[in-house]
Amino acid sequence: MYKYINETEFKIIEKLIRNGLTMDEAERTVYPLSWYISTGRCPTESYMKIIHATSRQLTTIAKRLMIPGSHNDSISRIMEYVSKI
Repeated sequence: MYKYINETEFKIIEKLIRNGLTMDEAERTVYPLSWYISTGRCPTESYMKIIHATSRQLTTIAKRLMIPGSHNDSISRIMEYVSKI
């Protein structure tokens, strides 16, 4: 099945793979963020910060996505971090 992945999602997936995840695991891990953005729930300011994040910031986002928990927990952790960028 073909799934469109934007450039920022690709960069985050790349960071997840470098942290030892397989491609499937990385896609599943980035799903909550992708869903949050694609449904329009992500505030524009936060979305722009994610798009323009540095490599180091994307690594931090990827690591926060890897922490076990619900999708809502993942989004909360990321939005908390992004608000500080």
